[in-house]
Amino acid sequence: IHKLLSLPAFKIKYFFLFLAAPSASPGNVRGNSTSTSIFVQWDQVPSPYQNGIILHYTVIYYRAHYRRIPQTVIVVAPTTQTTLTGLNQGTVYSISVSASTSKGDGPATYINIATGGTVSFRSLYWTSKTIKKGKENLKPV
Repeated sequence: IHKLLSLPAFKIKYFFLFLAAPSASPGNVRGNSTSTSIFVQWDQVPSPYQNGIILHYTVIYYRAHYRRIPQTVIVVAPTTQTTLTGLNQGTVYSISVSASTSKGDGPATYINIATGGTVSFRSLYWTSKTIKKGKENLKPV
């Protein structure tokens, strides 16, 4: 009779983490405005496209019809919202949101939103053109 020698089973698992900048932008970027502020919120970058740990989100905004003098807000993850304050009443703002890992910034999602109050016809025209044609085909009114 043979006695079977039993060795303890070793389970070896390998875990590789591919670190890179996110390969997708935050989804569902949306905003609600008052006369002088815009509350912006977004969904996280989907897990398969994070490529590491999301450290922060970068929100860049500027008045859509004037020289681009961008303002930047850094939002530490996992927070996915911020309020932009001190804005001009009745003005369209272009807002972008991107996520960052230790390896860099990912692509951005863009929206245009107006603060409350009376928005000029010029603002409305530009916004509708942006939606229909894309910024590269725009000519100022």
